[in-house]
This record gives sequence, C-alpha cells and structure tokens, in this order.
Amino acid sequence: MLSLEQIIRMNNKACEKAKKAKLIPYVIREGDGENFPPFSFPNLGYYRPKGWELVGEYFVDSSGFGRDDEPALSIDQFLEKLKVGYGYGLIEEGEFQVYVGEFVKNGLDQTPNL
Repeated sequence: MLSLEQIIRMNNKACEKAKKAKLIPYVIREGDGENFPPFSFPNLGYYRPKGWELVGEYFVDSSGFGRDDEPALSIDQFLEKLKVGYGYGLIEEGEFQVYVGEFVKNGLDQTPNL
C-alpha cells in the first residue's frame, strides 16, 4: 500500500512532466464509445493547463476489479459519466484508484483533439 507521502510525490512528478510537455486534457468525441480506455487520459497530476477549467472530478477504481457498490466508480459507471466535448485527465493517482478531472476549455468553447 502506498503512503500519503508516496502518492503526493507521484502526483507532483506527474505535474512536473505534464507542465513540461504542455499536456492538455483529452477531449471526448462522438464515437469514442464504451470501448474507450479511460486510463489512457493524460496524467496531469496537480497541473492545470492554461485556458482549461476544472469543473468536476470523479473517484474511479483503476484496477478493473471495482464493483458498482463500492465508493469508487467502476470503470463502466465512469464511462457513463463522460460527456462529449469535455476534456478529461488524471489529476490524482493512487495504487488502485484515481481521480479523473473533468475540464472545459475557455468556458464551454470545446475543441476536438487533433
């Protein structure tokens, strides 16, 4: 099990990498559908890209073994929450769960991934 200090260190490293690489959230497009792999979102850690506003967060089981009756959303439950035109990125990562941030760009002006 990871300690709180280890989790904070991991997320600080993710923040540094995301800032250096100028990562932005992944914008959901029509047709991404249920086969979309949710944990291929960019890991932003504590980094908030310029022009992107965090408007929500989801606590999600990332192990693939989570059940629908647990505090963390199962992958299927999480996939039902995704909204076309919104951006998503990992904002905090633990050993078996993640927080996924839901972002909008410049208010509600969404741009698709290139």
